[in-house]
Amino acid sequence: MGLEKAVIKYGKNFKEQIKVLFNPSEYVISTVNKYNSKIAPGTDNIIIQFKDGGASTLSMTLYFDTYTQSPFKNIQTDPMQTVKSAISGDKEDVRDYTKKITELMRIEAETHHPPEVIFAWGSLSFKAVIKSVNETYTMFLPSGKPVRAKLVLSLMEADHGVTNARKNVLHSPDRTKQRSIKGTDQLWNMAGEEYDDPALWRVIAKENGILNPRKIAHGMVLKVPSIT
Repeated sequence: MGLEKAVIKYGKNFKEQIKVLFNPSEYVISTVNKYNSKIAPGTDNIIIQFKDGGASTLSMTLYFDTYTQSPFKNIQTDPMQTVKSAISGDKEDVRDYTKKITELMRIEAETHHPPEVIFAWGSLSFKAVIKSVNETYTMFLPSGKPVRAKLVLSLMEADHGVTNARKNVLHSPDRTKQRSIKGTDQLWNMAGEEYDDPALWRVIAKENGILNPRKIAHGMVLKVPSIT
């Protein structure tokens, strides 16, 4: 069984594909959640508030070599031409291969954004957009033609398409309601529970005529207004 090549699929229904010259030696998948941090009023306590989940990224380095690696098209169509090219020192420009990937970052006229791609290798199928490509050319012919390169590739997950933005929905009671202070309750804790934002404690304070948020007592009944 031959070595399975990693491919980058693109185009309508991802029917077109680019085979990498060399499979990556490793790849990294990173996932990051986003948080806001705020200092509670009158204290040195830091409140950590979850904002949203960030998109996963897939990163890797791909290598390209047309000096020692026979070009795919000659292997498949004309073995004798490959021998002649090797003898004459006529090598393909490695950019003929790297540009196939960098061109996937161009904005499409119809959609007004770069195309989605799928990086597929074995059991991995990562639907994404190409976030960045760093090209380094490491070997040249006497003519200056590059024949060896590496691409540091970063792809950002695109589960729902590049036009769909993640929304941070602000929760709020749909009408004013009442809550009683219990135990160590503070206004910023209450705002975090009711509005998903501790910084909105001022809304509750204003509604209840509270000038000092630290001077609230156990058993107090406060109004929690709607902000929708």
